[in-house]
Amino acid sequence: MNNIYAQLTKNRLIAMLFIAASLVLCGNAFAGNANTKSAYNQTLALALKADEKAKSLEAQWTTVPPLLKKAKDAANKKDYVRANKYAAEALKHAELGIEQAEQQAQRWVNSVPR
Repeated sequence: MNNIYAQLTKNRLIAMLFIAASLVLCGNAFAGNANTKSAYNQTLALALKADEKAKSLEAQWTTVPPLLKKAKDAANKKDYVRANKYAAEALKHAELGIEQAEQQAQRWVNSVPR
């Protein structure tokens, strides 16, 4: 009898944890649009700033403007998940352009005979 009660209690606990996790996921899905819009806006701002720095270093990758356009188009359609994805990719490419310019500048300095 004790064993059956323990198993029943364990099953109830598992069911309650499953329901709680489901409610959390549903809540995140409803709040997700606002969160993803905010995340998109932050990522886009960072991507634009990094792109400007890359331009100033004359190291802008040609992939960045099309990615930013795709991000803005997706945001106009209220698809903030996809918009954030494109903005994050544009940010990464802009950062890589900056990194590449800095590495090339350092390599040039190191290649000059002393």
